[in-house]
Amino acid sequence: MENFSIYLILPLGLGLLYSIAALAFKRAMAEGVDIWRLIFFSNLATTVMLMPLMALITKPDAQAAWYQPLFAGCAFFGGIVFNILALQKGDVSVATPLLGTKVLFVAFFTIVVLNERVSPSLWLAAILVVMGLKMLRGRSGRIRQRFWPTALFAMGSSSAFALCDVFIQTWARHWGIGIFIPLVFGVVCALSLGLLHRFPARAHPFSAGARWWAFVACALNGLQTLGMFVCISLFRHANAATAINIVYNSRGIWSVLLVWLVGPWFGNIERAYGTKVMISRLAGSMLLLSAIVLTLLKI
Repeated sequence: MENFSIYLILPLGLGLLYSIAALAFKRAMAEGVDIWRLIFFSNLATTVMLMPLMALITKPDAQAAWYQPLFAGCAFFGGIVFNILALQKGDVSVATPLLGTKVLFVAFFTIVVLNERVSPSLWLAAILVVMGLKMLRGRSGRIRQRFWPTALFAMGSSSAFALCDVFIQTWARHWGIGIFIPLVFGVVCALSLGLLHRFPARAHPFSAGARWWAFVACALNGLQTLGMFVCISLFRHANAATAINIVYNSRGIWSVLLVWLVGPWFGNIERAYGTKVMISRLAGSMLLLSAIVLTLLKI
């Protein structure tokens, strides 16, 4: 396979990049930045970084319709809102592994839309997800109280992003990626403008630390989104999309390791839950990654 090392290392690095962005989002919130500003500026940063895709503009075909980028943009916007809410409500080492379940939702939506048969591997993947959820939850009552809001928002984010992926897979070929993706994120930006009135009034400006962590979070999140689009466009091997998604979803494992090893540097307190909880979450994230592999490879 040509460019084999880049083919695997790039999505692996993007998974790590997302995990760092998630920790930076959490730190920015701890520094007092509200989630609505984070969502607004994250969407703006992602849109700006995706603008170079317009160099790939091609003529749309007859099946291109105005509602297609609108629906995809609304789905992505819902995904990012639920994503930030998941990080706000709970732990990075829970939210990030659960975001990987997007792949299962893609499979589910594809079955529903295309009326395909449910494969045995998908049932097995669902069992692994349930087991992974149990291990991520932990046994402490205090941790469980934080778990369920995080899990619900993370799964909501996964389902919204999955719907966006299905829309992109179905409709982008009619427009060409150079038009469709910028239009999708134009819709995301337009929807983000509706968040301006939700910005809480502040008596004092944000501290330098708050502004720095917000900038890092939004920039890294936009960069990893651009990287995924480039990855999928750059590598045209038969199993490229499958391999990219599997390796990228190592972010669940990355997030647990980062929280465990360097979490305090980001102001993250999850390591204080203890070694048993961290090991359980690492095992849970591995089970979720196994479910993703089963779903994508249809073993």
